[in-house]
Amino acid sequence: MIICQDRAMQQEIAPYLAQGNFPGQQVVLTREYGSGKGFLKECPKGRYAFGFYYAHKIWDMEQERDILGLQQELLRQEDYTAAKVYNEFLIMVTRLNGHKDWLFYPKEIQLEHTNRCNARCIMCGHWNADKQKCRDLPPETFQRIIPFLPFCRHVGLHGYGEPFLAKHILDYLEVYQKYQIRLYANSNLSYLPEELLPYIERLFDEINVSCESVRKEDYERIRQGLRFEDFVGNVGKIRKRCPKVRLNLSVVIMRQNLEQLTELVEFAAGHGFSKVSMTEMIAMEENGNYCDAPNQYPGLLSQALKQAAQRAGELQIAFDYPRDALGQEGDAEADRKRLRCQPFLAPRNPSAARHRTNLIFDRQKITSEAETQSIHACKGLCDIFSSQVYCSLDGRLALCCVDGYHYTEGLADIRSIKGYWQSPSVRLIRDCFSSHKLPAVCNNCNFIILDQLKSLHLPDRGAYLKQVNGKEPYHG
Repeated sequence: MIICQDRAMQQEIAPYLAQGNFPGQQVVLTREYGSGKGFLKECPKGRYAFGFYYAHKIWDMEQERDILGLQQELLRQEDYTAAKVYNEFLIMVTRLNGHKDWLFYPKEIQLEHTNRCNARCIMCGHWNADKQKCRDLPPETFQRIIPFLPFCRHVGLHGYGEPFLAKHILDYLEVYQKYQIRLYANSNLSYLPEELLPYIERLFDEINVSCESVRKEDYERIRQGLRFEDFVGNVGKIRKRCPKVRLNLSVVIMRQNLEQLTELVEFAAGHGFSKVSMTEMIAMEENGNYCDAPNQYPGLLSQALKQAAQRAGELQIAFDYPRDALGQEGDAEADRKRLRCQPFLAPRNPSAARHRTNLIFDRQKITSEAETQSIHACKGLCDIFSSQVYCSLDGRLALCCVDGYHYTEGLADIRSIKGYWQSPSVRLIRDCFSSHKLPAVCNNCNFIILDQLKSLHLPDRGAYLKQVNGKEPYHG
């Protein structure tokens, strides 16, 4: 079977298919992305053997020699478009046929270009961080990520810093352009130098713009060090100069903005945003901000989200929010009264943290406790873990951007992509999922909270949400 819409290519492949000695029913995929992806999504597990047609040859996607050989051929040809298609097919075939050895590259990389930030936001790790320790992605670390780029489709520029502040950013953008990478970023959009705009227009698909209030006084009290006028002006600049770039408004829900959610939706709709995404603030012991967590005000949280969702529907703007927070028991008026009696910023003592301070500089390697301390059952494999990787500016690879406490391996220690997937720390996480246990490092996952994962399911989702709302995060 040849999955290809181009009849001329079908005729070209047919003789090679007739000569093949593949077990079972063979399916040949091509660089025609759409048809192959659709077939793989609907394909029964383990039914077919897969090949990929390239350079007048059918490469067997079930054999390591052919998989690695085709990767080298794509690099030799500098055919980065086909490399990305093939790599994504390889990810899907690996999942579908349960390959023990993972030979694919992450199709998405989140790369921390800097952990410097021009703000000290009250809900962020930068609130208690030693700013003097902040720095930028070294060129030598960036060089180590380049072998991933031919097969990678998207790169996110963000980490724990403001990405557009990064040194060497223009040099890195030139490299992304060479390898045909599509970009996105999380940004407070308070800093937008003129020289970045042409790159944003050419390379970026979307920017997730962080904002918790559209009231000037509250905005500047939450995002300390920023000016509301700069933020609004840069939103307008992106909309005018880069009209094809999607802007999504990313909102952290907390005590300080619980009564402003509808205003944020209205601001987004009026300023050309495509979507509003709201997530509940996860309290950090380092920040001493448990009283700011929205789950402390369940009745008001439920009411505010319902009103914001209704307004988003009226304004016809996409709206993502924690739907599990709807219908929570609680007296909205009592919550509102209690909330308004508190000072905007409650007294804090970050030095009293028991576990550690300066979270953004202190990742620890994943240990067996990720498995032994697992408390939730799960089914399937996390979409994020198996298709993307997070890289901090010191070259440490982590499971994703949500867990800021751990890392798996260092880039300098990786000799092959197979070696990375087989490394002890990554193997530990793979074994957790295989054993239907959610790794303990995933106990505060926003992707699970927002129900954004397609391949991973929790049989008792209610117990997970109760744990997130009622207990401290896992530190390991």
